Amino acid sequence: MIQLQSSISAGCRVLAALLVLASAAYAGTANAAAFSFDGRAIPACSLSGLIYTCGASPTTETDTLAVRDRYIVIITGSGELFADSVALGVGSAIRGNLRAKSTVALGAGAYINGSLWAGTTVALGAGAYMNGSLSAGSTVVLSAGAYMNGNLSAGTTVALGADAYMNGNILAGTTIAIGAGAQMDGDISAGTAVSLGVDVRLDGHVWAGTTVAMGAGGEVTGDVTSAAAGVTTDVNAVIGGALRAATVATLGAGASVCEDLQAVTVTLGRGAYVNGDMSVTTATLRADAYVNGTLTAVTATLGADACYGSLAATTVTVGAGAGECAINLCPGICGADAEICNGLDDDCDGTAD
Repeated sequence: MIQLQSSISAGCRVLAALLVLASAAYAGTANAAAFSFDGRAIPACSLSGLIYTCGASPTTETDTLAVRDRYIVIITGSGELFADSVALGVGSAIRGNLRAKSTVALGAGAYINGSLWAGTTVALGAGAYMNGSLSAGSTVVLSAGAYMNGNLSAGTTVALGADAYMNGNILAGTTIAIGAGAQMDGDISAGTAVSLGVDVRLDGHVWAGTTVAMGAGGEVTGDVTSAAAGVTTDVNAVIGGALRAATVATLGAGASVCEDLQAVTVTLGRGAYVNGDMSVTTATLRADAYVNGTLTAVTATLGADACYGSLAATTVTVGAGAGECAINLCPGICGADAEICNGLDDDCDGTAD
């Protein structure tokens, strides 16, 4: 998970750098105006308490824009706000669509209720909130506890911090890294690699151009696909759909795939589980690993007490107690509450889940 930690740490550095750049930009240049919603009068906008209401965008795509802490900007009429770069302070908000030629940075607890388009980088601080679609020319970072409700696309990388929440699909030109404990409802697709941290919950499908890595205890309810490389899961990770890897698939101890598995070389860790068929060239099942369907391989190595529903292999090495499973076998790899791996008496209570 070194790659994941590196990606999330890099995301934190991106947010800090954006806030510094946005503050510097606010000082103004010869070719652009600097606007700050901080209690001062803004053309085409009225102010009531901490709320600005603007009938049209008071800024253009060459201007720098700052919304200071706790101020709210509401765009009526066209519903769009234009800027070159944008910085939202702690707890501030924009209600309306935002288009920025370069960077957008949201401070802790800030939110945007509307769509967001940025030419380069977008960073959401801790607990920041985005309700609407988001598109960035390069990088998108959601810090710890940030929330996104809408589809997200980035020209290069996407990073979600620990305990962040995403409701929508993610499309990234290169990598996607999702931090520990984050939750997501939607599909993700990355041009290169996908990293899912410990205890990540993803209700959808995962597609990666190269590698997929799942942390311990993580869960993906749909299919996981590596188009040109391999898939690795840590201990007790769960894939609710099928696993398809162009080269190698490695499941940690107690990990499970609840539909079919296809790859060239597969290793199932101790007690790992494939509920469907497994079609590979080389298969290694560690002790107590289990394939519920047909195991098809050129070479199969079965550890002690490993088993299968049926076997079609040219060369087989069988450990003590390994072989075809009896109908009442209880592998004990899915807990009493793990309905995602059904069809067996997983909790050994005498009835199939």
